[in-house]
Amino acid sequence: MEAGSFKDALALLEKSLSMNKQVLGEDDISNCEIFMVMAQVYSKQKNFEAALEVLYKIWERYEACFGKESI
Repeated sequence: MEAGSFKDALALLEKSLSMNKQVLGEDDISNCEIFMVMAQVYSKQKNFEAALEVLYKIWERYEACFGKESI
């Protein structure tokens, strides 16, 4: 993939996330699926700090929904 493709992908993912939040809410668990794809794109860009930030958001969301003791 070319660098422009990653930028396009991230722009579309941001738009998708925004729409998902408007329809289902800021804290809906389905936002995590979009965050996961975003983390993958950041990883492919070798932007590991951004990928980790997104993964932490996912972790916090799952923890809030299912509890700290959930597997």
